[in-house]
Amino acid sequence: MKRTTYLSTMAFIIFFAAGLFGNNCTDAAAEAFTERLLRNFETLSGKITEVSKGMAVIDLGSEQGVSQGDLFTIVKDARSSLPQSGSFKGLLRVIQVKQGYSLAIPFDPATAMHNGDAVRRYEDNRAIFWDYAGNGEDLYFRIRNHLQSMVWDPYASAQKEKPAKPELTSGPPRLFFILFKEKLEVRDPEFELIHSYSMGELPEKTTGTAGPAGFDRTESNQSKVPPMPPMLAPPVFPMQNQPASDEFQTIGNWSEGITIADFILTGQTRLMAVTNGKTIQIFEIAEKATPGKIAETASRGKVVYLKWWRPKNSATVCLAVTTWIHEEAWATIYVLSGEKLLPMKEELPFILSTFDLDGNGTPETLMGQSFERRDFWGDQVKRWDFVDAALREASVQIELPEDFTVTGSVFADLTGDGKLETVVVHDKQLFIYQGSELLFRLSQEIGGSLSSVTYEIYPTARETTARTVSFELSPTVADLDADGRLELVVIASERPFLNIGSTATIKKSRLLAIGYRDGQFVKKSWGKEMDAAIQSLAIASNAMLVLTSEPTSWLRGKTQSHLLVYPLKTRS
Repeated sequence: MKRTTYLSTMAFIIFFAAGLFGNNCTDAAAEAFTERLLRNFETLSGKITEVSKGMAVIDLGSEQGVSQGDLFTIVKDARSSLPQSGSFKGLLRVIQVKQGYSLAIPFDPATAMHNGDAVRRYEDNRAIFWDYAGNGEDLYFRIRNHLQSMVWDPYASAQKEKPAKPELTSGPPRLFFILFKEKLEVRDPEFELIHSYSMGELPEKTTGTAGPAGFDRTESNQSKVPPMPPMLAPPVFPMQNQPASDEFQTIGNWSEGITIADFILTGQTRLMAVTNGKTIQIFEIAEKATPGKIAETASRGKVVYLKWWRPKNSATVCLAVTTWIHEEAWATIYVLSGEKLLPMKEELPFILSTFDLDGNGTPETLMGQSFERRDFWGDQVKRWDFVDAALREASVQIELPEDFTVTGSVFADLTGDGKLETVVVHDKQLFIYQGSELLFRLSQEIGGSLSSVTYEIYPTARETTARTVSFELSPTVADLDADGRLELVVIASERPFLNIGSTATIKKSRLLAIGYRDGQFVKKSWGKEMDAAIQSLAIASNAMLVLTSEPTSWLRGKTQSHLLVYPLKTRS
């Protein structure tokens, strides 16, 4: 976009904004809002300079005004500065912005990306305007007329289509401009927030100003909608069973915060293992009764991860516990015997986790990963069986992706083809593989464990580097809409810009459901956002158990935890 076009656009919308907000918006406020809006969506042209591991490096960075969440279109013809009909190759989302460059990932992992490909920000993106304030028609026309690199749905049809509450709907992929009385939100094709503009309380009606001469309120000047690849269009994802967020019941409280927990169902009894990093406690959970503690043991070192394990063809219930001792990972396997946790195997030099490979809801497979100081997650992955009351090493019979980590991972047949996919959560991203092939990637602050360690990579060197690693909770697998297909439930979290104190903190967290529909993975929010960190969850047929932790002292890193029960209700 040329500078003269940008300035004329800004002048037009400032004229409208001052009239729309009336006495509640000064000219300066209207100008600030308008300038920010237009700069955020100004067309920028760049190119891909490097492609590696499904990510693209774009030669535009913070000094050019690129923001995290921005969308770039890959175009075929890099020689022209004008929009080219049919030039769409793929859509990229910026996940990290640096000085001089940005990192971006495709919405569809199958998108072809090459060095030298031309990219343009917000070029040929379809856009829709939902007016929940009831007086935003003028604003729609102003923005539409001067963000002409986008393809806009007509105002009237957009209002007929908009749901009672803003949410992702079926239809072509597009940007969502959502006007409320107090703000304007812009969300991407997966309904993730890109920008939010606070505008104060809007009056009930606009002032009726016609605007400057030449202002076009017709819908006939829209360019032809460009072709969009079908893999970007979100299929229907009904999600009929939803947590009744306003009807939860607190059944347990811990004054000293829990950093990680895990549930298991043994017969008719549900057990919960929790740790504050120092001790391990086992509770028996009834859906509407206070948890009863049945076992407790102190740990040598800091407990960073724990998972229940019930070996195949055995009634023995075990707990695999990973501890951090002298800046190294060591594991212990306990057997739950009555009201005692008895160590069965100690000082295993691995990070342990367990998995349900046969899909019966019980984790029967124990796997461990070696600790490697430079990258933390080592290349050595082992599996153990429980034979004659002893551990026996067995072969890993699953093809694992290169970036597999035993924590934060789960195996499940999500596509319905009879083969297990591997789901991995690490570095705030979610990956779904079949073997070593990447099927889906989601990058939006996925995960959010409070269990982490910081260590020196080269402790004996004169100058060393510290590294912090989080031990993520594995996604939960369940058939949420009773259609015979499995869905993932994953945690997404918002961390403060700066962490105060010695432990990780989380401001808010929420649950996302990911299902496979019409040949692609589809994401949808599940339940409401929580002002706490979700540290474990379990889903039954009619209820969901959620363990949350929230800070009581930001400075000292202290937290308190609560066990909540949410009834699952069928949406009409």
